[in-house]
Amino acid sequence: MSEERESAGRTALKRKTSPVAGDREAAAGSPDTDSRLPRELKPLFSDYSFGRLRWDRDRDLVIGRVLGSGGLDAFSWLRNRAGDGALRDWLTQRNGGGLSPQRLRFLELVLGLPHRQVSSWIQSDSRKVWDERTVK
Repeated sequence: MSEERESAGRTALKRKTSPVAGDREAAAGSPDTDSRLPRELKPLFSDYSFGRLRWDRDRDLVIGRVLGSGGLDAFSWLRNRAGDGALRDWLTQRNGGGLSPQRLRFLELVLGLPHRQVSSWIQSDSRKVWDERTVK
């Protein structure tokens, strides 16, 4: 009896950790459905034809947009979809991907990125021009 309760609890917990609707449906769907993005991400891609975006084809774009502009629900979906290791690799290959210092510090904590590495991304000369554009 207690094993049944634990199993039901784990199932409920899994549902809560994937808050963006459409992810569960995509997991059970066809290969074309699997690569479609959840409707809740549409506001992040107002400059694209959202219905044409596919995870398998537009992965870099999706990762960059969700990490740079997405909320917690979108970030949770992305973590479930790509995995923390892939997100760490994406950020490392792009030296922080041009994300804001605040986002990078958040991702440092959540994804376990090395503090020195994140600090070097934030302090790089190429970022300073952009980050200091309104200072004076």
